Amino acid sequence: MTLEKLQLILAANPRGTLKLMDELASLLDFGRYGAGNGAAERAFYLESYEGGAFTVHRLGRDSVHVPNAALTIFGGTQPDRLTAFKGLDSDGLLQRFAVMLVAPALLSRPDVAVRGKDQLDEAIGWLVRLTGRRYFATPQGGDLIRRTERDAGDFAAIPDFGLGFQGFARKLHGTHARLALVLHLIESPQSDELPIGTIERAGWLALRFLLPHARNFYSTLPGAVVALTRDIAGWLLTNAPSRVRASDVTSCVKACRGMGIKPLVEALDPLVTGGWLDPEESFPSNRAWMLNPELRATFAERTKAEAEWRAAVRALIGRMGVAEPSS
Repeated sequence: MTLEKLQLILAANPRGTLKLMDELASLLDFGRYGAGNGAAERAFYLESYEGGAFTVHRLGRDSVHVPNAALTIFGGTQPDRLTAFKGLDSDGLLQRFAVMLVAPALLSRPDVAVRGKDQLDEAIGWLVRLTGRRYFATPQGGDLIRRTERDAGDFAAIPDFGLGFQGFARKLHGTHARLALVLHLIESPQSDELPIGTIERAGWLALRFLLPHARNFYSTLPGAVVALTRDIAGWLLTNAPSRVRASDVTSCVKACRGMGIKPLVEALDPLVTGGWLDPEESFPSNRAWMLNPELRATFAERTKAEAEWRAAVRALIGRMGVAEPSS
């Protein structure tokens, strides 16, 4: 679907619409660095997060007025598709999604009944027929959402999981409010006031469910300190020499190739703090670290598991006739 077609659909549906996608990677990647139509499309998606009026001025054709650019996007993607993107979380579009990491798919079981589906279908049918109305939270409910904003501000100060996680945390109070409204519309849309209990449950979903999923998701994207440290730790446990030079890390750990000394030191810092490595000199002149001689004995089971995993990967690569990676 083109951007122009989507805008026409929204113009004809002031209640908003749903964009259902089987693969989200294309939506997240296009036009991030150009000034062409892709950049304009991403800008429109950013605007549609909050809803509200939007006017599209087009050369040679009539302008299009969207009374309420309210768009819900739902879809999935393989995490590996996203690791190839650089700067994916730079413009805030990705952080507007409530991300969930799901378990690998199992064999289908057509005999399993979905509990509560009838009630959910009934609630959706009711909402489709519902006329426009305003909903509000009590001052106590507003305090709960502001509490989430304060708590999420503390999480947003943690740099280890990457800029994407920090941006997601800063938007968490808005997610809390949206979840509260969704739960209320499913349960009792005829009431204009959102109950305190509903807002409390929405806060639990935001902080106890979505936030951990976001932490795990963003820590796998390029640039997250946690992902880099994890890759380095696996190499230290299995193949690193007793004296580790900066050039050893950047040549043997794929995620660190081409990395300058400052970001490399930042990635190694948790391992230095944890006693895995001992720097020979103080920063910024240091370029080598001594590996803790007791490290592999302390993490014997983990070392064995890491070595077996790497050997299995090499065996699989060998079966495919592909050259082995150096890490």
